[in-house]
Amino acid sequence: MPHKNNSYSTINNRNIFQLFQQESNSLQNSSTDDDNDEIQNNSMESEEEQSSIESDSNSEREFQSENYIDFPDMNLFQNSKGQVLPIPEDYLFNDSQTYQKTMNKLEQERFFKTIRHSLRENVFKETNKLKNKREESTYDSFQWIQEYQVIDIEFNQNGLILIVSASMKIQRYQQKQWETLPNQIMIFVNKQSKKYFVGKIVTSNQKQQILPFESKKQDESSLQKNENLNLLIENTLQKQIDKKIAEYEEIQKVKNILRENNEDFDIINLNQTFEIKMNVLSDIKEFLVNISQINKNYILLTPHEYWFQTQQSLNCQLKFAQLKQIQFEDQTVNGQKGESKFPQYSFLNWGDGLEKSQIQLIKKEIYKKKDLLDSYQLEALQYALNNQNAVIQGPPGTGKTFLASHIIHTLQILKNKFCNKPILIISKKNISLDQLLQNLEKIDPEIKLLRLGYQTDFNEMKKYTVQGQGGPLKFQIYEEGYQLIDKKLQSYLKRNQYQDSQSVNNSQLDESVHNQNFIKEQEIEIFLQEMRSYEQSNLKNYVEQERKHQQRLSRFMKKFQFIGMTLTGYHTYFEALQLLGAEIIVVEEASEINESEFFPILTPNVKHLIQFGDHQQLKPLIRNTSLIREFNYGMSYFERLIKVNKIDYVTLYQQKRMRPELANFTRLFYGNKYKDDKVVNQRSCATELSTVGVYLVPHTYSDQRMSEGSYVNQFEVYYIERLVKKIFEIKKQNHKEKYEQKNITILSMYRSQKELIQSKLKNLVNIQIFTVDEFQGNENDIIILSCVRSNKNNECGFVTQPHRINVAFSRAKIGLFCIGNFEMYSKKCQKWQEIVKLSLNQCSYGGINQMPLYKEIDKLTQFQFEVNFYRKGQQQQNICNLCYQKSHIGFCYQAHQDITFYDHFLKIFEHNFQNVQQEKTLIADDQQERQINLYQNLNISQINNYEAANSESQSEIDQLLQNMEEKKEDKNINQNKIQNRKNEKYFLIDDEKENSFQSSKKQKQKFSKKPKKQMLNQTQNLSINQNNSK
Repeated sequence: MPHKNNSYSTINNRNIFQLFQQESNSLQNSSTDDDNDEIQNNSMESEEEQSSIESDSNSEREFQSENYIDFPDMNLFQNSKGQVLPIPEDYLFNDSQTYQKTMNKLEQERFFKTIRHSLRENVFKETNKLKNKREESTYDSFQWIQEYQVIDIEFNQNGLILIVSASMKIQRYQQKQWETLPNQIMIFVNKQSKKYFVGKIVTSNQKQQILPFESKKQDESSLQKNENLNLLIENTLQKQIDKKIAEYEEIQKVKNILRENNEDFDIINLNQTFEIKMNVLSDIKEFLVNISQINKNYILLTPHEYWFQTQQSLNCQLKFAQLKQIQFEDQTVNGQKGESKFPQYSFLNWGDGLEKSQIQLIKKEIYKKKDLLDSYQLEALQYALNNQNAVIQGPPGTGKTFLASHIIHTLQILKNKFCNKPILIISKKNISLDQLLQNLEKIDPEIKLLRLGYQTDFNEMKKYTVQGQGGPLKFQIYEEGYQLIDKKLQSYLKRNQYQDSQSVNNSQLDESVHNQNFIKEQEIEIFLQEMRSYEQSNLKNYVEQERKHQQRLSRFMKKFQFIGMTLTGYHTYFEALQLLGAEIIVVEEASEINESEFFPILTPNVKHLIQFGDHQQLKPLIRNTSLIREFNYGMSYFERLIKVNKIDYVTLYQQKRMRPELANFTRLFYGNKYKDDKVVNQRSCATELSTVGVYLVPHTYSDQRMSEGSYVNQFEVYYIERLVKKIFEIKKQNHKEKYEQKNITILSMYRSQKELIQSKLKNLVNIQIFTVDEFQGNENDIIILSCVRSNKNNECGFVTQPHRINVAFSRAKIGLFCIGNFEMYSKKCQKWQEIVKLSLNQCSYGGINQMPLYKEIDKLTQFQFEVNFYRKGQQQQNICNLCYQKSHIGFCYQAHQDITFYDHFLKIFEHNFQNVQQEKTLIADDQQERQINLYQNLNISQINNYEAANSESQSEIDQLLQNMEEKKEDKNINQNKIQNRKNEKYFLIDDEKENSFQSSKKQKQKFSKKPKKQMLNQTQNLSINQNNSK
């Protein structure tokens, strides 16, 4: 989840500045100064845009860009600012300033480039018009809020505020995805001029009202259609029950499936109310002129990318630029390998021999750990304690989080006698950070720990937060005088609404509107200057109070041994951490962090940096791949030290997580160096999944691209739902408490699939459901993996990326279940070929020695999947991308084998369904035939009239005759068509029997390895069943 903004205590009293004056004067070495060096800002591309922005507002925006970035730069939504330089292949920069500017530009482009491209293609082009269709409400990088209303406008202590009531058409399972958050960017685009204005949400109503999207008439029609279809299904089912085709248990399962309500894809309206703060330091005059008609004249968009992380990163880089120095410059700026140096702690300068003494202490501490750590971990411990810039690669399950906690604890013991500065612990994700801090707590229950930030799912960690330990609160102090500005604004709005209503009846509308706009602009100019002046003062106050809060927080943090935070937390509290002067930083999951986000960690204070990660697992997320191709961007600092700088590093190879059968998949990525610890052999595998605890189910049911650009696969969702329920059903039957819900984690390659699974399993609240990316660094007993992608075009997306496959197949301890179109993946990816081959060798591949558990799930899932398509009034059209027949589970030759009750019921129901559709078509054709006859009679009467009166030319008569002949031909064609359909109706089953017989004959020739007698019996049984159905 994105980080929400911290809440502020509001004090409307400027005199409170005096309370903090002594604190500010008592602290030295402040990390910021009022006279900050300006980061160079290039002029805008368009001279027309330059002339539209007034000079007096330029100085105010310069203050914003120099001291604090509040809103995104509006110009970057259309063009990049200045030249964006690529990263040199050898990472050799001219100097540290060039390095910082390059990284800063790329960090901006990471946020803006995809949004900019999507806005150009879908909004800014004059030829493009957004259509009122739900399918087009979501684009690659932004969401169009189709229906919104500005219900109030005011200027309060926060600035110019629009209170908006909005409605978005979404699918039911996407509710959480589209909840608005504070600091989320909102863009108003003028429908005519395409000029845009930027705001951001400051508060959001948490009570969303969800209403059905369909109208009442549509609902009634849909309901009647559903009832008719259900009646057809029930009648078909009852006939088969009367014939005693199925067992009672199977009948009950069919009825249960028919009773299930499949509403996840229903279109609903998600209604929300939120406050948008507009950026008055931009050229907002045109927006204010039309402010009473915003709903009519402007499109409202919100980017998918969350602004808060980028905002904090860019502000941190502004502060970092003032330090004029970067640590480990030879490696960072010059791309050199660098020497393996002992950390140059500040306390080593206190006397001679302290470094040798410290090295001796390190040896003693390493010896104490010899029974606790394996040989690879002991080597990594020694390497990390003796190198100032250490990199440790930890493949899956090798205990890098466990090792990190012991290295941190050892560092605290070593420096305790000489230095009381805390050790900083940073991670990209909250869950990885909290797990590391929990390990530290286990080593030393009396730990002095501070956890910055509030986004934690671990209740045990909340006691370690700033608030939980009585730390300083953040106050926001506002300028006075906003009430007078608001009075002028309200007065203007009232007159504006009155003038707009009068101008509708004005005969000289164009001239009147022009004159009114001129008067409005003159009036707006007066209070707009006051708004900008107030906003500028507020920003100055915010920067000043933020500095004082960071100073108080820095004093509070000095009493702790360890301070943990996410990377965004580090960016947010950068000033406080620099005042603290921490010399040791440990970064977990460093291989997932872009270098443009990472480099502010390399401050002059840092004497010892230790990074944990694995560049063969997930890499930094770059949504726009052109940044990788064009600018050599996207590599983590961790990976580039290994690949480009060629530094010495240590790799852990002894895994303690997975059963050997599961670890075999990971060995495909790391080779035979990747070893199993003896402890993993003592664990029993999840025999509920298979005899070896691993099972892969191949299928060819198609995926579906959702409006937000992600993918779902409904068949895989149904299958996983039934598998999970079956596991707990088996546990209940055997009276075993072997697995609880918390022991199972479901992973998906795509976010939309994760949300759909969450919607389906909402009653199983303790089952963890994540994307693969979210779950890196974590583990569980049983992992169920949904690969999602399957289509006749063989488009695999990032399912075939080796580092993502590596993560997905290395999270399980004793049981792994995976479902996907593996044969399609194998065509595009060598690693998938190796995975399929290994699964076949381990007898864990679907369709080979299939367990009874999966046979039943296969039948029920296919039945449920097809019935849901019939409920939508259409037949299932999924085609296997391999044999180009109907989609199926397992190998292609199994598509027409093992006819069951569910297959038989669907066959009969499909026949009945086709009959109903054909009856409708015959009725329509009969109506068309009557119209043709009527037209012919009309033409004949017209011809007779012409001949009798002799009033028309012979050519006109010939034309009428020709028209009549054409209609006769159409009639004959239509009659043949009707007759053919009648034949299809009466001989449908015979045709099906012949097609099935031919298909069986081909399968027999293809798979001649099977006994001929067995194949002949299967074909005969198939024909007998079809004759019975007739």
